[in-house]
Amino acid sequence: MSNVIDTSAKVSDAQLKDSMLRHRRGQALACVGRYREALHSFNQAIDLVSDHFEVWYDRGDVLANLGQYEAALADFDHVLALKPDHAEAWTFRAVMLIHLNRYREALASCDRALEIQPDDAEAWTFRGAALNHLGRYQESYDSYDQALGMRQHGFSWKKLLRSIVRFMQRITAKLRFCF
Repeated sequence: MSNVIDTSAKVSDAQLKDSMLRHRRGQALACVGRYREALHSFNQAIDLVSDHFEVWYDRGDVLANLGQYEAALADFDHVLALKPDHAEAWTFRAVMLIHLNRYREALASCDRALEIQPDDAEAWTFRGAALNHLGRYQESYDSYDQALGMRQHGFSWKKLLRSIVRFMQRITAKLRFCF
């Protein structure tokens, strides 16, 4: 997979290689939970080559793991400025917006991710979360159904919830009878 590099900027081969090495180092550090060190490596990579969308994406992920949701959101927005059809960036943009209690925007980001990649289970899941926070419960359950891919198997959240409610009603009725 090739990386997007701004052809208007003069980037030497040495800078490109150094940036890629720092990016890989950051990825390795992030994999073992050393997020602050990973962030430092990603910052160095971006200083060398500022339009490598994958570095911005990975840095956004690290910032999110550090609880810096506004900064992570800015990085995912930067990814989307460089690569507007990056479905995962739209999804993780939605996750940051959910953390920031901006549910309508999160829903719009999930919908955009699903336009690009309709079978993205994460986008369906976070779409369900955004809808749940907006009080749109039926649509939320439908999104969770899509995420689980269980509709094709005859499973539905509605049926499960109805069964749970009926079960709880029977238990409650029995408890009342006992007391």
